[in-house]
Amino acid sequence: MDGDSATEAALQCLRASRGEPMTASEVAETVGCVRRTAHKHLTSLAESGAVETKKVGARARIWWAPKASEEVYQRITDAFFAVDTDWQFTYLNEQAEQLLGRAANELVGESVWEQFPEAVDSTFEGEYRRAMRTQTSVSFEEHYPPLDTSFAVEAYPSETGLSVYFRDVTERIRRERELRDRIHQQRVVAQLGQRALATTDVDGFMCHVCETVADTLDTAYSKVLDLDPTADRLHLRAGVGWDDGVVGTATVPSDTNSQAGYTLQRREPVRVAELSTETRFTGPALLTDHGVESGISVIIGSPAEPWGILGAHDTVAREFTERDADFVRSVAALLASAVDRRERERELERYETVFETLSDGVYAVDPDGELTLVNEAYVRMTGVPRAELLGSHVSRLVDDDVRTAAKELERALVSGECDQATLEAELTGGDGDAFPAEATFALLEADDEYERVAVVRDVTERKRHEAILQEQRDRFERFTRSALRVFDALRGVIRAETRDGIERAVCDRLSDGEPYRTAALGPVRWDADAVTTPDGDTWTAGGWRAGVPELVAEATSGERSVAVEGATAAVELVYDERSFGALVLRTDREDGFEGREQSLLVEFGNAVGLAVSAVERKDVLVNDSVATLEFGSGALAEPFTRAVGPDASFEFVADNVVPVGDDTYVSHYSVEGVPSEAFVEAAESFPAVERARVLDSHSDGYRVELQTTESALGPQFRRFDGRVRSLSLDGGELRCTVDLPPGNVREAVGAVTTTHPDLDLRAQRTTNRDTRSPATFGSTVQERLTERQRTALELAYFGGYFEWPRTTDGEALSSTMDITPPTFHKHLGLAERQVLDVLYGTGKAN
Repeated sequence: MDGDSATEAALQCLRASRGEPMTASEVAETVGCVRRTAHKHLTSLAESGAVETKKVGARARIWWAPKASEEVYQRITDAFFAVDTDWQFTYLNEQAEQLLGRAANELVGESVWEQFPEAVDSTFEGEYRRAMRTQTSVSFEEHYPPLDTSFAVEAYPSETGLSVYFRDVTERIRRERELRDRIHQQRVVAQLGQRALATTDVDGFMCHVCETVADTLDTAYSKVLDLDPTADRLHLRAGVGWDDGVVGTATVPSDTNSQAGYTLQRREPVRVAELSTETRFTGPALLTDHGVESGISVIIGSPAEPWGILGAHDTVAREFTERDADFVRSVAALLASAVDRRERERELERYETVFETLSDGVYAVDPDGELTLVNEAYVRMTGVPRAELLGSHVSRLVDDDVRTAAKELERALVSGECDQATLEAELTGGDGDAFPAEATFALLEADDEYERVAVVRDVTERKRHEAILQEQRDRFERFTRSALRVFDALRGVIRAETRDGIERAVCDRLSDGEPYRTAALGPVRWDADAVTTPDGDTWTAGGWRAGVPELVAEATSGERSVAVEGATAAVELVYDERSFGALVLRTDREDGFEGREQSLLVEFGNAVGLAVSAVERKDVLVNDSVATLEFGSGALAEPFTRAVGPDASFEFVADNVVPVGDDTYVSHYSVEGVPSEAFVEAAESFPAVERARVLDSHSDGYRVELQTTESALGPQFRRFDGRVRSLSLDGGELRCTVDLPPGNVREAVGAVTTTHPDLDLRAQRTTNRDTRSPATFGSTVQERLTERQRTALELAYFGGYFEWPRTTDGEALSSTMDITPPTFHKHLGLAERQVLDVLYGTGKAN
């Protein structure tokens, strides 16, 4: 049983006890593990707040799961379920049972992927696994076909599993889709309306209508049928999708032997979901020969005196909505208006059909500025009765500026400078509220004069979307300027060879133009004497700078690495959990620092922290002096005295400490004077040690590999470029000798003794290195290796990969780094090449 499984098993054991306390031995017996392992996982659960614990008597301790968790689950209003780290259901509330159509007792203990196999390889699986992998919450919306339901999902990971809250948003998504489709159809109608007013090529307009209808409704075919009353036939005048040669030659019966004929009889839109089962009429050869299964058709022109039929058809069964019918009817009305302009003898009747069925407002104005024609949509738009509008002057509705602009456009239309013109203005509706409107103008010639006709559309929604897009563009431009300034600063950081040079490059380049007014860089505890500024002036506490120390303290508190107050931001410079100070920026922008820019600055702070760390590490490698510290601890010796005995005395040497992942390190020790089984048992009893194993044995002892967290002694000192030289046990005390750079001693001792309060500093001395050549060689190699290459090389060297016979292989080492064997060998090969290049090539150390 792995660590996560054992932790989850312990948690479920306590939950099953319904709040009754249990000892570690009782839990171990229930889940099938040893007491020490159960105690370790129960401690982890208590630290995370999943369970509660208290000490009983001198040495005993009990554990229990709070009863309130079930009550909390029951109070959740959304559907909710929880899974453990093995993806097995541990809880479902009633809402989840209802939405999933499954009872909780059927699912608890079962795998979510086995019970809902359709979710495998879907967005649900991808997002759930991403949440567990990154230990960050996710939220998304997705449709689940087996339930024909769209869900809004929020998932929250923890060390013991995943909590999922979800609700049915199918209806909302359907409404949003309908709204988008309606807006799109209205926009298409408006565009066709503009073209209908201006077109003189009716046949070309018919073809354009067919293409637009088919594209808007996503159908395979669209057609315009011209009615021939004398022959009881409808001729295919224009169309999209039909076989070559069909358009212009095919005919359709105008009686109930066709959908078009039935539409003429009904005088209203006709929708067909499945032509193969239709009983109202038969399918004509034009449709059946092309595999048509569904369609919608409306009359072009007046239902009493129809000109023809506009239809759209598809090869699959589908339901056309009433909204689709309104759209096609509106397009048909526009088509009729274009036809009516060519057929003047029927112009008035057909124009009225178009006029009154448009969803946009339409009006006409004579040369004196009086309204001569308005449609119902315009009446609704203005809130003024038709009788009052007709004959009234346009000044009743618009101001002088709008009338002047309209007259100028009218002049351009008359002179032929344009065929149609568009004007945007604020109109006042019947409710007294102003709204943005767009009017498209065209001219009608009559008796040597012109009437101005306009199609008016409420563009409130469009303006809102345009404003959103403009805001997004502005934010992107602001972020781009910030990114360019940060990238320029990074180039300066890369070229700098000292910490002072890095700090100067950061301040000078960030403040050299937009978007930042000034920049300053200082230590964690903000001190005016230690602050670097672009102009080199002394940092003062006056003005806006007065609050900077508090802002720096917030940024370096370990929460977010960034703190913002208005137009000022403080960013921590941190690498490998070690803080190197803070950067303060001030901007002239009123909106300050947005979220994406804050994230960018956090990454920049990490990069600067890495650069400072690299410079300091380089100084350490070439420094002639080193501080040797000796520590002692009785508490750290207890696991060894318990395993070996109170009189135990032995020594083990730390060979190397290698980071292999987030908060995971591998250390190698050479041990002698104590049985290997006892040493492994004692090592694994430390909370920071995750795994211990013996690599090899020899006459003088053996080598041990420990996988630890960052709180272990070796990784703790490594953060400050220190190295544990040796550890020994004698007289019930663990003694530790460490080499540290002299400049890092105070910070290292403070951090390590905070983690290990029982570790006492006994002695400190400073010595000189015998030669700088190895340090110089090591510095050159370290500079040329990437993190992955250095990790692969150190794991291979200290793990026995280069021994003969080998004590470990590439597959085991790649598993330790959580990469594939080919990738491990690639990193190792590149690292070996870099070392040999330094030794034998042009970059070798002197």
